[in-house]
Amino acid sequence: QRAEGSAVPDELYENQSREPGGDWVSTATTDTAGVAVPPKEEVACPQGWRVTCDWHVDTEGTEDEDGWQYAVGTEDGSAPAAWHGEGQQCHTLRRRRWVRIRYRDSDSDSGAQERDTDTCGTLDPEELWE
Repeated sequence: QRAEGSAVPDELYENQSREPGGDWVSTATTDTAGVAVPPKEEVACPQGWRVTCDWHVDTEGTEDEDGWQYAVGTEDGSAPAAWHGEGQQCHTLRRRRWVRIRYRDSDSDSGAQERDTDTCGTLDPEELWE
């Protein structure tokens, strides 16, 4: 359980697929478990929480400069065994992680009112991964 006023990441994956060598086509947005969820533009902040920054692409891990990770699709549609930070012609899947930070909305958290969108860039990325 997180303490009141602590940072909580909302995170989802933008996914795309293609035939080998073809153009990338958007597919379902998913959560970290790979379950389909609404696009980020439709994700509301839960009641009792407040968002302090807009969605942004995570570029702090193993991905290319635009935040994409690449993989070869499986015949049965199961999750790829590994994701890579560099795209190759054989890769038929790619994803990028979008994150926004929210805080519990509480009158007792006097510092919360002073937070602004700069908070997004000051959180340790390791704290945001599951």
